[in-house]
Amino acid sequence: MNNFKKHLLVALLACFSLCVKGQNFKKPNLLYIITDEHNFRTIGAYRELLSKEQAFMWGNMVVETPNLDYLAHHGAILTSMYAASPSCTPSRAAMFTGCYPNTVNMPKNGHVLSHHIPTLADVLATNGYCTGYTGKLHLIGNPKPNWNPTYGYGFQYKKYMFNGGHWKKIVFDEEGNPKVGSTNSKGKPNTKLNGADEKTFATDWLTDRAIEFFDAQKSNNQPFFQVVSYPDPHTNNTVRAPYDTLYNIKNVKLPKTFNLEYHKDLPAWKNPELDFAVDKNTKEKKLKKEYTPEKTKRKLKKDITQYFGMVKCIDDNIGKMIQALKKNGQLNNTIIIFTSDHGDLLGEYGRDNKGVPQEGSAKIPFIVYYPKAIKAGTVINKAANNTDFMDTALSLMGITNFDPNTTEGRDISDWLLEKENKNLKDITFVTYQWWTAVITDRYKLVLDKSQTKPWLVDLDKDPTEMMNFIEDKTYRSVVVQLVNELLAYGKKHKDPVVLDKRIQSQLSFLLK
Repeated sequence: MNNFKKHLLVALLACFSLCVKGQNFKKPNLLYIITDEHNFRTIGAYRELLSKEQAFMWGNMVVETPNLDYLAHHGAILTSMYAASPSCTPSRAAMFTGCYPNTVNMPKNGHVLSHHIPTLADVLATNGYCTGYTGKLHLIGNPKPNWNPTYGYGFQYKKYMFNGGHWKKIVFDEEGNPKVGSTNSKGKPNTKLNGADEKTFATDWLTDRAIEFFDAQKSNNQPFFQVVSYPDPHTNNTVRAPYDTLYNIKNVKLPKTFNLEYHKDLPAWKNPELDFAVDKNTKEKKLKKEYTPEKTKRKLKKDITQYFGMVKCIDDNIGKMIQALKKNGQLNNTIIIFTSDHGDLLGEYGRDNKGVPQEGSAKIPFIVYYPKAIKAGTVINKAANNTDFMDTALSLMGITNFDPNTTEGRDISDWLLEKENKNLKDITFVTYQWWTAVITDRYKLVLDKSQTKPWLVDLDKDPTEMMNFIEDKTYRSVVVQLVNELLAYGKKHKDPVVLDKRIQSQLSFLLK
């Protein structure tokens, strides 16, 4: 037996020793798949539910996602799921603790989640689950990649957990430990492809490790909770062959809102920023010196082709995991949840990436596959955010040894199971450093600390979010309802952005 196989066998046996043997549990397994910076419109099952203009935001060229579509068509899809805060660390803190980011002191990247806060993995481990994490964590500050961190937040098998970084190539060292397979001239890891292939490209490599975890559980009497957290399709926008040439730049169109002009009276979250800078003296928005309009557009179009390639690679690997679970006889007793930590605007409003309240940034995909309980083709058009993940998953899994008072999220499993629940409102709240939003399936009210005019979006009438209905008298009752909901949320959860005196002033004015 060669050294690599020896190390792999040791790693898999370690999982058994970490996961204490027990009786033959009847509880379902949970596979939690997370992508990073994923625009929901790149998923076929979401495009099916959108208008043509919204579904084909970048032209007729689209990513075909048959495996994600399979999960959605045979399970449930939520059309109005949002990140509690559209940034990596706060969003991930919300999804694993069931608490708003400000409550657990995780308002932005770089913060460390306290070891005293119970996580979904803690609860499941206590309830007899074998817990494993493969991929990006991003909850322990800035050290990168920081493989196999000392504290695992309830995840017992964490050899392939790393804290941060969007690595493209991962390999094993001589001792069988993971390492980034691309380095710069100083020997430090970087995000270059460096010849990454179907065995070493991060998405493929992490998938193979996850499948090894599934295989290790076949003879185990315990149920398992496995997180597979892909660092893609986050920038930088590169992907291995053949995905790098699947999509042609000639077929890419930029969103209609790409040419949005900068205006000083618009809120900061509304103004374009892609490759632009603000003149400190005139306050005018200008292209950065190294860019021309055509160069900027071409670069973005090229990035979109690579972004699509990353999504396609992810979908193919999800298919590999589905087949592995099926082969092992595990699929029928496994809940599969697919989501992301936030979106990517991909050129909308002259922006890329995230951090703003528009749909492409703040809305996230959320697909739940569990044929034993969820009716195939279930579509839920109600607003929620990822503080609701923990309570909902535990409810679906039949976990009763859990105190819901330790979380702030809701159990929305009744929506997934198509049960009536008058206590569940079609409303959610999203906050990011300097702005806050209260959102329903149709409406979105956004306020920010710059004290520019509050913005009311009607997604039915204007899905591009370019029109502000705040002064339209026909929306008066909608505005009052949303303001009161936001005030109550801010007070209950002590959200510092909502409680900011500038935001409070605007809210009070809207009630006059």
